[in-house]
Order: sequence, then C-alpha cells, then structure tokens
Amino acid sequence: MFLSFRRDYPFTYTLCTSILLIILLGLSYAGLFGPPGKEGEREEFLVTPEETLEEVSHALAARGLIGNTFGFSIAYAIRHGSVELTPGGYEVAPNMDAWTVATILSEPPRLAWVRVPDGYRKEQTADLFARTLGWTEEEKERWIMEDTVVGEEVKEGVYFPDIYLIPSDQSTIEVAERMRARFGHMTKDLNAEAIEKGINWNEALVIASLVQREADGAHDMPLIAGIIWNRLEIDMPLGIDATLQYIRGEPGKWWPVPQSDDKYLESPYNTYFRPGLPPYPIANPSLEAIAAVLNPEETECYYYLHDYDGDIHCASSYNAHRANVDRYLK
Repeated sequence: MFLSFRRDYPFTYTLCTSILLIILLGLSYAGLFGPPGKEGEREEFLVTPEETLEEVSHALAARGLIGNTFGFSIAYAIRHGSVELTPGGYEVAPNMDAWTVATILSEPPRLAWVRVPDGYRKEQTADLFARTLGWTEEEKERWIMEDTVVGEEVKEGVYFPDIYLIPSDQSTIEVAERMRARFGHMTKDLNAEAIEKGINWNEALVIASLVQREADGAHDMPLIAGIIWNRLEIDMPLGIDATLQYIRGEPGKWWPVPQSDDKYLESPYNTYFRPGLPPYPIANPSLEAIAAVLNPEETECYYYLHDYDGDIHCASSYNAHRANVDRYLK
C-alpha cells in the first residue's frame, strides 16, 4: 500500500491541492458574497438622496445585512450595471446573500424619496410623482382633476413643497392628503400670524404664489411682496408675467416665456387684463414666500425688473421703470 501510494503520489497531491483550492475558493466566496446570518426578519433599509455606494455598503454592514462591503459593491455593480443608487426604502434580511441584496437595491424601491421643489404647479408635481412612483396617465389625471380639487374648483397652493418618502403602492388621493396635511402643519404659525395681522389667509397664499414665481430667490421676496401690496392698495393691475405663464402652461412646458399678445388672453388669471388677484394660487409657495407676504418690505416702488444677472431693480413711477428697462435690459 505504501508503494502504491508513492506510485500514485502525483495524482493524490494534485487531487488534494484541487480540493484545498476549492475549499479556499468556497470560503472566499462565502466571505465575499455569503449572508451575514442564518436567520432574521426582513427590515426596512433606507437609501437617502445622494448617498454613495460605499456609504450604503458600510450602512448595510453596520446593520448586519451584508457580510462584506467589497463583495456587496461588486455584486451591486454587476447587477445594476453601475454604481448609481436609487434613493428609497428597501426590505432586506440578514439571511440574504450579497447578490440578493444587490438585486433588491437594483429594483424600484418600496418607499420612494420624492423632492417637490418650491413653486411647482400641481401638474408638474403630478408629472414628478408619475415618474417616481410609476403612476399611469389615468392616475396622474385623477390626481390633478379629482384628488387635488377643493370644493368645486381646482385648487393650488396647499401642496407643500418638500422631500417626501412615499410608499410605491400609496394611492393618489393619499398622496394629495399627505401633502395637504404637511402644508397645514408647516404653515400653522404663519396662518396664526396672518390672523393676528388681519390678513386673509387665502389671499396671502395667492400673493405668495405670485412672489414665489416672480422672485429670483428668497432675498427678493419681501421687496416683490411689498410692491404687490402697493399695487393692490391703489387698485393698480398687478401685471404679473407669471400669471400669463400659468395660463399658457402645457405638458412639457409649464412655464413658457410670456409673449406680448398673452396680455390680452381671456382668463381670470390674467393680471394684465383683470384687476385684483387671481382666484387661486398659481403655484405652491415656500414658507419664505408666505412669510414675505406677511412681512413685506416697505417700499415706494410700484414696478420691478430683474437684469440679466438676476439682480432686482425697482421704480416708483412708470417713467423710472422704463429707464430701468433701457438701462438693464437693452
């Protein structure tokens, strides 16, 4: 037997080496891609906006949801085809291997982060939700024409611009209710301030929507609010270009550049053609815009413009305003 073993030694050595290599490879694979545990319920894992793959890998490892950050990163890059992540909420468990976790994070999240910018009109918000939550055209239309209708009118101004974490299966009406509830919560103190100052809340929201769309930033808002209040005080037509944009807005181009002929459009929102405020807000304003309306800058100006650098210039007379046009826009 001893002689036979020596005669078969090259084969035996090769076999043992191969087995050892397979074991080592198996251990290496398990170390890189294997699950960190054998048991565990699925739990919510959030990927926040702008988190990197490296940051997410370390967060998963810290929660005991993956065993090896490098192995997961490799698996995700292969499964997803890139290292870009979709922010949102995912359900993963510690008994999943890196490939399974990578596959789950490569698919649409169960909870989606949606950032609704300041000054969006609700059609824009519907477009945003449709892209992020996978709404159908029918769902999008229902959100615009039914879920966001207050009374008999289509209402703007109360769908708070913010960052939301929304379940992908949440109904359109629940999304609308969530945004209105957030608006009510976030503007509670401002509403109380309006009551204290004797300012009609609905009118304040209309003006705030105009300020939001007309301002180049929060620094402009108190001055523009002051000018709008000045015009209203003397029954001067507001002449707000943003209202013309609101009238002419259409899918893919919700805020088009106003044209001279637009000033003659027949619409209750045409502030060149009709005196006073539009019937409802034209967009959903920020807290800064509402605060500016309640605390406007005291000014003698009735006109304003922004130059090509975005700086605002106001004037107390039409002649002075024309001089500003010649100076800053020609």
